[in-house]
Formats: sequence, C-alpha cells, structure tokens
Amino acid sequence: MKVARGKYIAEVIFLMILCLFIDNISSSSDNVLDTIISMSYKFVIIILLFRLYKKVRQQNKEREKE
Repeated sequence: MKVARGKYIAEVIFLMILCLFIDNISSSSDNVLDTIISMSYKFVIIILLFRLYKKVRQQNKEREKE
C-alpha cells in the first residue's frame, strides 16, 4: 500500500512540475484574467491527460495478468 501511495505522490509531483514548465513557456500575457484562464485550461488538460494515463496503465496491468 505504501509503495502505491509513493508512486501516486511521484506522479502528482511530476504533473505539477509539468504544469510549471508549461506555464513558464506561455507566460507572456500581462492581463491577470488571461493568465488565470490559460492556467485553468492547462490544469484541465493536465487532469485529462492524467486520467488517460491511468486508464492506459490499468489496461496494461490487465493485459499482463492474462
């Protein structure tokens, strides 16, 4: 159980670093509202990618069991 929790924490930290990296690339707007909107869009995209990653990983685990 602790190993699974550690892997989950590592994945979340990786996604946070990825968010910061994407934010640094496209942080050229001066308007605060534009920045908040773009960050929220990026956050939604990161969440969707994370769910897709978890689905693919679950499917790979099921294939290994067969």
